[in-house]
Amino acid sequence: MKTTLKKPTTIRLDEQTKKWAQSFARQSGIDLSTLITLSLRETQKKGVVTAEPVMSDKKYAFYMDYVEKVEKGEIKTTKHASFEDFKKHMLKI
Repeated sequence: MKTTLKKPTTIRLDEQTKKWAQSFARQSGIDLSTLITLSLRETQKKGVVTAEPVMSDKKYAFYMDYVEKVEKGEIKTTKHASFEDFKKHMLKI
C-alpha cells in the first residue's frame, strides 16, 4: 500500500525510532510514510493514543522474582474476603 500525498509534510524522529520504524514498515511490505499515515488514521478513528507501559528487563526480573517468592510463601500476604474488607484493612478503618 502506498499513500499519495498532495503536499509532503516533514516529521522528525529520533534516529533509533526511525530505523526501527523503517525496518518494521519494510517487513510489513509498506514504506515509512504509509506506516505513519495508517497509525495516525487508526488513532483518529479510535480517538485515543494506545500506549502500553514499558518495563525494563531489570524491573521485570525484580517483579517476577517477587511473585515467585510470594508463591513459595517467602513473602507474607494477606487475603481478604471482599474488596470492602481490603479497603478497611488498607485504610485501618
